Amino acid sequence: MGPAAVDENDWGQDSVFSKFDIIVEPQDQAAYAAAYGKMMREAAKDIDLRSYGLGAVYFGPDKFTHWVWTGGRSIPEVNAISEQPIAHPAFAEFNEAVGDMRTVVNTSQIQIPKGYARQ
Repeated sequence: MGPAAVDENDWGQDSVFSKFDIIVEPQDQAAYAAAYGKMMREAAKDIDLRSYGLGAVYFGPDKFTHWVWTGGRSIPEVNAISEQPIAHPAFAEFNEAVGDMRTVVNTSQIQIPKGYARQ
């Protein structure tokens, strides 16, 4: 549970997500969030991204401190979307700038079988 430092497009329109759990030390969090947002905005100019973001863990950050996600409407779509930013030139620049600031501890794919309207 925590805020999303980067939250682009409406993730409520997606039902499948690729998710990376990461550890970012407190002194690096602002720089990491800025670099991630910049990289994804640059990639979005060339890639048809749906929802994506960077969330922070407020309670229980013993396993990871943040997560990043990309969303899609189906497993094949989210797989294709997830591969494209990694191949984009902005990712190489991002990775060079912040590669030492984060540790990836887990990756997962999440599918939401049913959603309910907010009350």
